[in-house]
Amino acid sequence: MQEARVVAMTDGLVGAVMECGQTFSLEGGQTVLLFSRQDLYRYECTQTFLVNDMDGKLEFTCHHLHFKFNCFIESLKVTVDGNETTYCMSDQVAVVTGKEVKLEYLRQVGGMHGGYVCTLTAHSPPLPQISCDMCGVTADMEKRLYHQGVLRIVQGTNADRNEYPWMAYLVMFQESSKYRCGGTLITDTLVLSAAHCLAGFDIKYIKSFIHSVLSHRPAQVGLGQLEVVSTNDLVGANWITTTQYEIHPQYDDYTFHNDICMIILPEPITFTPAIRPICLPQHDLPMANHNVTATGWGAVSYEGALATSLQEVDMTVWSNAKCQEAWKSRFGDTFQIAGSQVCAAAPGKDTCNGDSGGPLIVKMCERWQLLGVTSFGYKCAEPGLAGVYTRVSKYLTWINQYIPDSYCSGGK
Repeated sequence: MQEARVVAMTDGLVGAVMECGQTFSLEGGQTVLLFSRQDLYRYECTQTFLVNDMDGKLEFTCHHLHFKFNCFIESLKVTVDGNETTYCMSDQVAVVTGKEVKLEYLRQVGGMHGGYVCTLTAHSPPLPQISCDMCGVTADMEKRLYHQGVLRIVQGTNADRNEYPWMAYLVMFQESSKYRCGGTLITDTLVLSAAHCLAGFDIKYIKSFIHSVLSHRPAQVGLGQLEVVSTNDLVGANWITTTQYEIHPQYDDYTFHNDICMIILPEPITFTPAIRPICLPQHDLPMANHNVTATGWGAVSYEGALATSLQEVDMTVWSNAKCQEAWKSRFGDTFQIAGSQVCAAAPGKDTCNGDSGGPLIVKMCERWQLLGVTSFGYKCAEPGLAGVYTRVSKYLTWINQYIPDSYCSGGK
């Protein structure tokens, strides 16, 4: 029997799963075909299936089950969320649902065989519709939309005035040190960032400001400014200070799965042309080959200096299959890109050190949507590899629990 390991299923189509001794993680909408090996040899196979979505369910259905003799000779044990049932002969198998399904097939005697054919489908709840009229539209876009103009995609390096009004600059303060990450304003009280920016650190408090206009005096930074020289220059800036944050309960600091966190501001901020929220995704789409943009104040090259002005980089989304193949070829078969992650790259372009937690955005229907949260990569702009981001659409149910029912009721 092979050593057990978690395998992320990256294809939504029906496919046969034959491997034994493994644990498989399914995304919503994926279906796998399960059946016994058709030979005359003694045979034992154990398979475990998990649903990646914390609010999802697995549905197990058997379309055919017929074994030749009693349970001692041939059987299929199905365990759903710890509740096990053993099927023999021509038992009828009920349709069952749960978050974890384990199959244990046993054929004790060679020279004979029965068989089973079953399917397992992962279901996710409908995506919450979280949207406001002002989200994802800059002041310049708003004017262009009003005049039915054509919106421009910026190809430069330095971000323009008011171009990314949802961009948050975060400084985490420990007892005697501090460090920084990026974030994205999604409501008037919530900033989304990466779990690895906060998990495992003794954070005393967090200071943040939201990007706005380009400052001509780098030492004067705060709400509504782009340029930063160092965190020492931030004394006296118009900070928002908070001690409230929530790390995703299933964050894994080894695989970086579920690398997402929520920073909760102490009071609502006022939206202006310089400070606006991004739209959350309304559909869970593969997005492969779409053009996307990442922003941040991270390093401009590997082991290089941190940027003093907000940077933007345009990239292309890779399919998860392509991304996984690239990372596995470099780091081995144990490396897994989950369906809750998304990859993006372009020749010579990437996010880098200090960009963690910042946004990966895509323009859909003339609005910017938050596709991903900057998670990890190898060096910066490494040829043949893509940066990995947390796919926000997989976490809308988790995000929605922090958004008050009254949000948007005032026309924001």
